[in-house]
Amino acid sequence: MIKVLHISINAHNCKNKFLPNYKVFLEAEFSKVHNDFIYLGDHTGLVIDEKTLIIPDEFYSAIKILISVNKYNKVIFHSLPSNKILFVLSFFIGRFSHIDFVLWGGEIHHKNVMASSIRSKVKNYFAKQFLRKIKNYITYIKSDFELIQLISKNSNLINLGAIYPSNICGQIESDTIIHKTDNRVLIGNSAIKRNNHFDVIKKLASKKLNNIDVYLPLAYGNVGDYSDSLIKYTANHLSYCRVHPLMNFIEFESYLRLLSTMTAAIFYNDGQQAMGNILQLFYYKVKVFLKKDSNAWCLVTELGFVVYSIDDFNLELDELVLEENKNNAIRLFSYQTTTNHYERYFSSIK
Repeated sequence: MIKVLHISINAHNCKNKFLPNYKVFLEAEFSKVHNDFIYLGDHTGLVIDEKTLIIPDEFYSAIKILISVNKYNKVIFHSLPSNKILFVLSFFIGRFSHIDFVLWGGEIHHKNVMASSIRSKVKNYFAKQFLRKIKNYITYIKSDFELIQLISKNSNLINLGAIYPSNICGQIESDTIIHKTDNRVLIGNSAIKRNNHFDVIKKLASKKLNNIDVYLPLAYGNVGDYSDSLIKYTANHLSYCRVHPLMNFIEFESYLRLLSTMTAAIFYNDGQQAMGNILQLFYYKVKVFLKKDSNAWCLVTELGFVVYSIDDFNLELDELVLEENKNNAIRLFSYQTTTNHYERYFSSIK
């Protein structure tokens, strides 16, 4: 039996939202592949079983990882380790040819942010040393792969479709979707500054909107000062709209149902955050507004989706465009497409 090791991070202040459901997906679809998971940090929010190991975020844990790597046919890093572990691994990881890395984009798009402090500069340096020695990158984003090739010469692209269950489109069939009856607008996906909420609210206020339900997902991120000031700012500047702050964590299926009821959604970040949200919204025929020429804008247009600039915000819907976006989402990120990619991937492992 092929043995695959998955390595990621998890902590009370950084819960892993992707791998728990990913583990369920792999066990359901690929029972002939043995998948183990190592989380660096603590057990917050995780179900611990014989296939799950938690190791502390300490220097010596890097030695445990290096020892474990030799026991598997394939090793997949689902994120960059923390500074302590990254420092050690960056010296030795190049000795292994069976290591793949899931490329999120932040590793290459946010160098200017990462280098804002000495600690960030150190992590940036060792992250580049680590990435330079990885030869196989998992991503569906061609432009990200082209950027990583500037760091890791002669690297290989691996396309696994949606990669994670949260990105798989069509998990709730259309006959269970609540019909859109009101003008509902989703703004951002977290209480994190890079959502640029205040800029969005300011632009919407200039449109003199009314009778619109505005939804603000704020369950994670900087909950407190940032979210409190955002809620007040939104209520003051969009006083003729109904504002709905979403402060509590929503189960995945319920969140999909919520997305399916939206008329439009706005993501004004410079990077490519919230891609899972955006892909699901395409499937549910929601009109998506992005920051023009942002990484997310370039990515989705590269994939053939039609998106709009917030500067041209309106709630007029082109049914043909929305239907084409949905069909494109199914073609690229359906359950069947993703499992087909994984079948080929696992069958290639020796």
